[in-house]
Amino acid sequence: MNEKLNTISEFFITKERFETIKKEFQKKSSPSKEDVDTYNKSVKDINSASDAFNKASQSLNKERNDVLNDWNKAVKVFLMNILRITIK
Repeated sequence: MNEKLNTISEFFITKERFETIKKEFQKKSSPSKEDVDTYNKSVKDINSASDAFNKASQSLNKERNDVLNDWNKAVKVFLMNILRITIK
């Protein structure tokens, strides 16, 4: 889970860096080759970070859903066995 949270944190850092580079790039009427290369690298970085972010988010959502389902099953068992309540 720490790895996934690190991935999510890294995405936001990369996004902030990309937005800064993009803003500076768009200010220039005729960017140099170095400017274009820097911008293209930042696009590649944000795309890669976005893919990793999406995968981490999907995994965390699945884990959260699994925990919630386990909790609901445990509550149902508790109510059925301890309180003798029939739950459908």
